[in-house]
Amino acid sequence: MQTGYAICPRSDCSHYNSLNLNFRNLTSSLFSLPCSTCGDTQEGWFCLTCKTIACSSYINGHMKEHFSISSHPIVLSLTDLSIWCYECNSYITSKILQRLVKELGDLKFNEIKEITSTPLDSAKLEEIRLEDLRKELEAAKNAKEVGGMYAVTPKDDCPHVCIENLAEDYSVFDSIQVNTSCGACSNTNENWVCLKCGDVKCSRYVNEHMLMHALESSHALALSFSDLSFWCYACESYIVDLDLHEIYEMFQKKKFGNNKPNAYNSTAHTTEEEKIEYFDTEEELEEKISILANWIQESKYFIAFTGAGISTSAGIPDFRSGFNTVLPTGAGCWERKTVKNRKAPKASVRTTLVKALPTSTHMAFVEMMRIGHLKYILSQNVDGLHRKSGISPEKIAELHGNANVEKCKKCKMEYMRDYGVRNNPNVHMHETGNYCDNPECGGELYDTIINFGENLDEEVLVNSANESEKADLCLAMGSSLRVNPAAMFAKDVSKHGRLVIVNLQKTPLDKYALVIHALCDVVMTRLMNKLNLEVPKFFLRRHVGVSHKNHAFNVRGLDFNGAPYSILTKVIFMSDPPVEVTKAPFSVSSSVEFSSIVLFFQGHYEEPSLELAIPSSSFSKHERIHEIVYDPEIKQWI
Repeated sequence: MQTGYAICPRSDCSHYNSLNLNFRNLTSSLFSLPCSTCGDTQEGWFCLTCKTIACSSYINGHMKEHFSISSHPIVLSLTDLSIWCYECNSYITSKILQRLVKELGDLKFNEIKEITSTPLDSAKLEEIRLEDLRKELEAAKNAKEVGGMYAVTPKDDCPHVCIENLAEDYSVFDSIQVNTSCGACSNTNENWVCLKCGDVKCSRYVNEHMLMHALESSHALALSFSDLSFWCYACESYIVDLDLHEIYEMFQKKKFGNNKPNAYNSTAHTTEEEKIEYFDTEEELEEKISILANWIQESKYFIAFTGAGISTSAGIPDFRSGFNTVLPTGAGCWERKTVKNRKAPKASVRTTLVKALPTSTHMAFVEMMRIGHLKYILSQNVDGLHRKSGISPEKIAELHGNANVEKCKKCKMEYMRDYGVRNNPNVHMHETGNYCDNPECGGELYDTIINFGENLDEEVLVNSANESEKADLCLAMGSSLRVNPAAMFAKDVSKHGRLVIVNLQKTPLDKYALVIHALCDVVMTRLMNKLNLEVPKFFLRRHVGVSHKNHAFNVRGLDFNGAPYSILTKVIFMSDPPVEVTKAPFSVSSSVEFSSIVLFFQGHYEEPSLELAIPSSSFSKHERIHEIVYDPEIKQWI
């Protein structure tokens, strides 16, 4: 039974040992029952203690509320049959729970009509649980890591990993890709490849063609295109074996290619020398910035490449600064993770992503782009400060995503949020729980963050490659240039143009570049002086769209490019009496007449409410965009 875990769940949870696992007479109607509180049917959970059904945290959070009231910690997802423990704050598994999941899976997929197995009393449950735990711990000691992602502990002693079940020549897999369709039904959603003959067939949850193939051919072993796990049909179990590692590596490369960011521990600084921060003398700094200014004026296509170092003065820590850094944000994230026993000096400046303001460096780029010097920005940062500063989304490739952006999986519509959209503790699960506003689509929304080990967005990659190919000058600022493939774009420019690196620590690309060792804001302020340009002050610019359609007056927030932007928390339509709308969509009936609207915001920059003199009579079916400007320094709308 393949359940919905993307990471290995805990196998040492003890909170289910008091359960009475009596689910006799349950039928498949269980999976269509609504939340007992709000009636939602999209994403239900089933309490294994009292059998209450309630919705997930991504809907209205009623199962979590149920736990806080009842203290029943163990719940099962009716969507993917994963099991969660609120006490452990983790997915969990065990042999006992696997037995339950298998029965419920058979029930869900109509393999049985109702559960008829004998219930387990608490004494028997505890006896089995302790024996399972002993076996799990023993197996963990001898586990072999060969890749793949498993929801349960896989067998590491499968006797069927042998020449009878493996292809004699692995070239049989050369033409097979992870999007190859099922050879029987053309399905492309959830397929497996036979390790003996290379046939591609769909899973038991689609049309069971790989299972049929295994029964007809006696080929026992298969690999999942979805998560690169291995299954033995003879053992009826997931398996791991060092002899499968070559096949795993082959399909991992097919699935991810070379577009996965390096694992963080392969890019983190490993020696004290790598953490040393260097500073150019005043004379060196003056000479290098003068050279850079001349190169910018000579350039026909100048691009920038930015990393976490340009945002440290905004209060956002970087990744690789050592404990002795001069940066106000203190030691970087990886340094704090890898040197656990050393107390880090207290940071003098730190803030959250949603409260951070663009720095002098961000604003200098805005001005350079406005007058035509700068053509494009490639950024590794997810903080969204480039876009907040005023850079158009068409002029930036956010290589590792944006913490404030959701994207529809179906229609690719982008939604900007005035808050962080990541809400799942498992970083590789990107669903946000929201859905596309387009009534013709309704697709699931996903965050855009690219974690270590995940593919970069294909469109972003193509744009980045095109821009770096056109560039004759690249200014790389605040990046260690250690994370590929992002760093490769800066190196590509150096092959046919000029590369300038501004960073306190040394980078692997220093030998290809003019290197400036100084703080980013210092360099950019002096560079702008050389170019006779002023660094513009940052103002928070918001756009509000108003329209009259579908028999309603509508108000919504918008990004620079017209994408929906959830900047509003409440709108009051000043009628008699006033009509207050406290959640999107911010709409009132066409029958309401009002003289103005009052807007309320997320308040990350302490922005107060704002009344706009936009009467109902001025609304039209064509959306009108109003720009409003806030000065965070004086905390006033201007």
